[in-house]
Amino acid sequence: MFTDIYIHIYTYKYIMPGQSVIYMLKIIFIICLLTNVITGQPQTPPTTAANNVANSKITKNAAAPILTDKKAPAPLANGNVGVTEFIMDGEVEDIQWVGQGRRTVLVLTTASNLYRSSDEGKTWLNVVTSLKAFGTNQPAKTPKVKKLIVSPVDPNCVFIVGQGVNHWVTRDAGRSFQPVNSVVKFHDVIMHPTDKNRVLASSMAAKCHDTQANGVCYKSVYATDDLGKTWIKATDYVVQFDWAHNLGNGQAKSLPTTAMFATVFRTKKGNQRFGYWDKNIDFVRTDDFFKTPAKVLVKHGNRFLFTKKFLFVAQVNPLRDTEVELQMSSDGANTFLRGTLPYKIKQHSYTILDTSEDTVFLHVNHEGEGAKWGNVYISNADGLNYTLSLPHNSREATGKCDFEKVEGLEGIYLANFIDKVGEDSDDTTDDNTIGGDTSTKKKQIGKKPPPKIRTVITFDKGGVWSYLHAPKYDANGKKVDCSSIDCSLHLHGVTDEWGPFYSTDTSLGLIMATGNIGTSLSDNEDEINTYFSRDAGLSWDEVAKGSHIYEFGDHGALIVMANDVEASDTVLYSWNEGKSWSPFKFSEKKLEIDNIIIEPTATSQKFMVYGSRKASASGDKNSNPVGAVYFLDFSELHAKKCKGVEAPGTPDSDYERWSPSDGRLGDKCLMGHQITYTRRRRMSQCYNGEKLDRMNYVKDCPCTENDYECDVGFFRKIDGGPCTRSEFGSSKEVVKASGQPPANCPSGTTYLVT
Repeated sequence: MFTDIYIHIYTYKYIMPGQSVIYMLKIIFIICLLTNVITGQPQTPPTTAANNVANSKITKNAAAPILTDKKAPAPLANGNVGVTEFIMDGEVEDIQWVGQGRRTVLVLTTASNLYRSSDEGKTWLNVVTSLKAFGTNQPAKTPKVKKLIVSPVDPNCVFIVGQGVNHWVTRDAGRSFQPVNSVVKFHDVIMHPTDKNRVLASSMAAKCHDTQANGVCYKSVYATDDLGKTWIKATDYVVQFDWAHNLGNGQAKSLPTTAMFATVFRTKKGNQRFGYWDKNIDFVRTDDFFKTPAKVLVKHGNRFLFTKKFLFVAQVNPLRDTEVELQMSSDGANTFLRGTLPYKIKQHSYTILDTSEDTVFLHVNHEGEGAKWGNVYISNADGLNYTLSLPHNSREATGKCDFEKVEGLEGIYLANFIDKVGEDSDDTTDDNTIGGDTSTKKKQIGKKPPPKIRTVITFDKGGVWSYLHAPKYDANGKKVDCSSIDCSLHLHGVTDEWGPFYSTDTSLGLIMATGNIGTSLSDNEDEINTYFSRDAGLSWDEVAKGSHIYEFGDHGALIVMANDVEASDTVLYSWNEGKSWSPFKFSEKKLEIDNIIIEPTATSQKFMVYGSRKASASGDKNSNPVGAVYFLDFSELHAKKCKGVEAPGTPDSDYERWSPSDGRLGDKCLMGHQITYTRRRRMSQCYNGEKLDRMNYVKDCPCTENDYECDVGFFRKIDGGPCTRSEFGSSKEVVKASGQPPANCPSGTTYLVT
């Protein structure tokens, strides 16, 4: 059995299990063991369900709302909700929005079928029959689709990776497909960021798939400049590869279009070693696909990733190859500097949590493979020196971390951390955890209780973290008892099976989440409810009992949610940001709902609800599930368009001015200034429309103590307070605060006092 080493890059909006648009780019350095990726076991195609692919359209009147706030008037609903149902062969596995305006949808199912909708999910067509064999005008024999890769430079251009050696491309968002000339199975495919005709693709040698095959196992990279008509082999024994022009801020503008980065083994013989850090791997650049020797940029560099401002390379310690150091470049890989943590402590892998505001939130795994926590550090402006922001941030074995930016706002983040690590929690991990599987096996060691996970929020970019205020009333109007000093609201992130905290940059200040009220986060289904905040996490309302999935539309003016635990035929929607909810029955048959999605900008009023149900009408437990997609159109519910966006706050305007706040009395200043946004009033019964121009006003504020960063070796505890010396590392590894000169201080020189 061979294994693979990989860097995990995940993009998600609310994804359970797989949603549409890019929510936040999260990039992870991680060592993981992907077992059964390269084994001698043949791949068995999934069994397909009955071919029931009929469309049906339903138009229903809006239902009466359920008032969660007795003082809230029921929103007017004069129109209908349009419903279109479509049954797919297999469950939904991947969804990509393509074409101009990203209004065409491609859906890949677990049965390896490919469906296309050109009207945001209202009508569908199975396009697998359009996938022809290379060199013929005949359909490919039993075509199966594995992956969809959309060109970053042209949304009409999509590379379709098939099972076996059959692959295809479309240049017109799926209206037509052309077969790719290939004689190998492709593993990973990367399209060029500036030239849609250029593609890099990796393949595994035959020995990797079949232990009875001749030769040895290794990974190769191929390149094409004509979108798959012709290919050249670049090199073998590759770990990771990417186009150099994916560097941010134009750092690669002086490089040729063909430039690529890769991490490659120095010795190219024998079976390639997968799944481990290795000092014999280097980070290199080639401008001619290895026709001439590549330039070594970082010796022992095993993994790399790009952000808008930085290039990160994980460099293996040649003396202890289970440990790594972070090398960083901001000039196109011409020079590299080491990222410096405030103290010496083992570093096994990294997750780049956020770089959206020119500094870096870095999660460092100090515990090794399968660790359940790591520390979060924040960099200075050059990204090199780091101070501790949040200890014991919750993570999973694949490297995903419970750490999210509140989209569209500056400096506001939500995170989960493990309280009292090593004291009353089981912070051990299972060495048998398999990378790539979001579930994690737990060891039963003694009678230790599970980790105590708690949720915190920061309004000043990690300077101070605070617990969440619990709602005063539950979804039924009953008063909540949360009077103890350690009681607060706790929310689920991406490291478990429940819906994570979710926001969009077009729905300013609005957050949906699932969780519970108490002393720590619970995984007990009976204790999990659904929560909503309209002030960026400062205060919260419980809007529904039980766990739900959710989606924003019309810039946050419309919210749709559904139960994601039990099969359901109904969604709930709100036009007044959770003050009242109206049930809408969209199907005659109940559905195990996987997700609710909307087009990438989350500004329309048209949603897709998808999930699965048994294909057999008799309810046979052994029957295969089919996928069901429902198109819900709420655009006819409100005929009135909101007015007065140019004069928010005036009596005749449907809009208000709002400033995010951390709750300090009379203080609306965050990150050194007060920003006032324009958004729809909560109770205005109107729609925004897709082209809403938001306005904001900025006023600078005087600095307070909390506006200052802690120096290297110091941090603020949860709920704030002064900067105190970090509890991690030796006191000898940080500058002493006594003001005394260090030992061996030559006369006439200077030293720093923190």
